[in-house]
Amino acid sequence: MINLDWLIIGAISLGIICLLLLILSFAASLRARSQLRKLGGKPTGRSAKKKWRRQKNRYTKTQKSAFKSGSWLLLMTLVISGIGGYAKYYQMTNMTAADTENIVTGYYLLDQMTEQLNAIESSENDEKLNANIHTLAVRMASFSSKKGSDRGTKESQLLLNRYYARMGQLGVNLASQKAEVLKEDQELLHSYIQDIERVEESQNKVLAFYQVDEKSLAQKQ
Repeated sequence: MINLDWLIIGAISLGIICLLLLILSFAASLRARSQLRKLGGKPTGRSAKKKWRRQKNRYTKTQKSAFKSGSWLLLMTLVISGIGGYAKYYQMTNMTAADTENIVTGYYLLDQMTEQLNAIESSENDEKLNANIHTLAVRMASFSSKKGSDRGTKESQLLLNRYYARMGQLGVNLASQKAEVLKEDQELLHSYIQDIERVEESQNKVLAFYQVDEKSLAQKQ
């Protein structure tokens, strides 16, 4: 996979080099044009005519060559700038591999935690349920230390950080809960289910921003 950072740096470097060469080429073309003007009209002497013609041909050739080179360099500068600009745009509007992995993991954790909480009322094995909830909650709590990539836009970073913070806080809150307590306190159980829905809202905003199909996350679980 192409490293976008190196691609962007390379495009900027080549763009600067092409731009400098472009300036030099057009400067050479203007200089040759100026020298052509200084030659003035054709002299009368045979020797002077020969020298004048030789200089004119040289300056004309230099001007055309410099102009042609400048035109190609201008085209190359535009193409390279376009590639670098697109690479930067792609980088800003697509999740990094780390954020993608976090979103996939988070999607799985929310799905599994919802399943465990919904199973509390009918569960006959609270000990197993407690272990499952605790394991999932600890993994969710680890999201508190995660930060969205700063390579994207400020909006995308804010969305990711909010999602990670809510996921982490939910995990911290659930880590100490017991299935038997939640079974008796339906209001508390319902509040945690609502918390999951709020985290899912944050998750959906991230998915919408990056235009990620939720079905693709389900397939990656």
